Amino acid sequence: TVLRGNERLVQSGFKPRRYELWSRVFRNVRPGATVTIPAGRAIRVDVRSIPRLSGLRVDGLLYFPENSNVNLVVRTGYVLVRGFLRVGSLSRGMLGRSAVTFELLNGRSLIVPTGGLRPLSNQGPAVRNIIFGTRAFAVAGGRVELAGLGNQCSQQMGTVLERSVSRGAIRIRVNTRTARCWRPGMEIGIAPSTTNFKEAERRIIRRIRGQEITLDRTLQHLHLGKNHRKVVGGKLVELAAEVILLSRSIKITSDSSNDEQGAHFMIAHTGSQQVVQGVEFRRTGQRGTLGRYPLHAHFCGDGRYFSFT
Repeated sequence: TVLRGNERLVQSGFKPRRYELWSRVFRNVRPGATVTIPAGRAIRVDVRSIPRLSGLRVDGLLYFPENSNVNLVVRTGYVLVRGFLRVGSLSRGMLGRSAVTFELLNGRSLIVPTGGLRPLSNQGPAVRNIIFGTRAFAVAGGRVELAGLGNQCSQQMGTVLERSVSRGAIRIRVNTRTARCWRPGMEIGIAPSTTNFKEAERRIIRRIRGQEITLDRTLQHLHLGKNHRKVVGGKLVELAAEVILLSRSIKITSDSSNDEQGAHFMIAHTGSQQVVQGVEFRRTGQRGTLGRYPLHAHFCGDGRYFSFT
């Protein structure tokens, strides 16, 4: 169902001709306020900082652009999406130094009335209220597009070394498609080529030229590439070390110092398209509380329109 007032946004494919600017609409917002994006309105975030909020409710369209070149932290008691929240671009992801972190704060429990909604799976009784609890990033009837990496790069979060590198090396080679999707400043992890897990190494990308990646400092261990193979059980096995992307331009985290009582992301009773790709979940999940998982789709039908990468 479409939230009343959003009909024109839906007809435009959530691509309005004109955005209002956050800096104008919410220029007088004070710390501790609850901000609501009204249904039928499209707002683009164009600021370098946002005051600490009690809550952020999206009934219309809220857009964090992919080319802001700002590392923005949104500190709020909850995020409730009943309209459309777009962060980044599905085609391009987040560009340059653009990054958005949603830091969920401890506060009052989020309860969303539904008016007797029945589960999409047709199992169970009608639901009058959805209780999201504390530190919730909640989607109830709305839609999210969290695109830390664009569609072309969403499958390039990991690869293997094209060539072996010895101790003291400061350059590695990966496949061309992966090299095109990664950029300087990103953090990567290189898996060990022995049974010693302590030989895994983390490095920052300093420069990329073709398939060659220059690291911020030399490697301390040998890592095998595609040119090393071994016969195991009668089969030729490739021993190349995996290289994975650790950096994410979109993060969901919490203010909790207790890793077992963090934030949680929940889509409830909603069957519309949802996209979560290239997102980091840190200090999420609430141990001992049913339904408070880092990423949770609750009574959303068969989830055929969901994309989690």
